[in-house]
Amino acid sequence: RYTKSGFYRLRVNRSNVTGAGWLLQRYDGSKQTYSTLASGAVGSGYTVNQWNYLKLSVAGSTISVSINNQPTVSVSDSSYGSGSAGFYAEASGARFGNLRVSAQQ
Repeated sequence: RYTKSGFYRLRVNRSNVTGAGWLLQRYDGSKQTYSTLASGAVGSGYTVNQWNYLKLSVAGSTISVSINNQPTVSVSDSSYGSGSAGFYAEASGARFGNLRVSAQQ
């Protein structure tokens, strides 16, 4: 969810400098800070330099992440109850296929 006051993001990082793994984070626009809601190492779901399937679902205040069809984490956070979907890739050489955003039924 993305709003003018902040957003949630799933960050997948392959860097050895900043720590390879994944982070589920909340960004507070008024403080310009990130809070980590959950995290995991490379071995906890995805494989570096291979195609991976990432799924982020939001229903009410529950945010769920699946990596390669394996439920990875589910957290509750009600900071942003509604908002738009967004997609962002930093200069990492990331490649994406079959990107889809859909409303939950």
